[in-house]
Amino acid sequence: MLAYIKRIITFSLIASFLLLTVGLLKTAEAQVHNRPSSNIDLAPAPTSPGDNFEYYSDPTTITISATADTGYTVDAIYYKLDGGAQQEYTAPISVTGTGNHGIEYWSVDNTGLAETTHKFRSFIIEPYSAQVTSITQNSTTINLSLTFTNFSNYTAPYYEVLVKLIVSFLYIGLSASQHHSRHYIHFVFDD
Repeated sequence: MLAYIKRIITFSLIASFLLLTVGLLKTAEAQVHNRPSSNIDLAPAPTSPGDNFEYYSDPTTITISATADTGYTVDAIYYKLDGGAQQEYTAPISVTGTGNHGIEYWSVDNTGLAETTHKFRSFIIEPYSAQVTSITQNSTTINLSLTFTNFSNYTAPYYEVLVKLIVSFLYIGLSASQHHSRHYIHFVFDD
């Protein structure tokens, strides 16, 4: 009988210990905070030539900002430019070179909690272009004024007249057969 009482006391102590432990575990539930959040800005503002395209000028400046949940701080911001190596963001990034570019970015707070990576924001830096800004003509000559865009980092172009200059249908100084023709100017940009 004494052995039976010892077993009951032992069982009661074990049960009490387990209940106490489970109670402590319930009160010690972890509080998880929100992930940090980052945003990106490209400048200057893009131009839109149509067809849902947006072109940025060369160079384009990328600024990344991030915020952490209340009571926490942003420890670091990381990015990968054009599929390259991971880098820590410390200042605005200058991107040069015409064509398609892309950036992935994310932030990490002071506890090491990282946000989900913003996958590959794609943007296009505008190719070289020229636009006719004025046309004047006298009896034998047509003079053009051109405005070049996205051309600040390169030497002056040379051009070849290839027969394209869409002007008005009245060409003074051209033969009758050329009055309704198109004339093209081809610009070659030499980096």
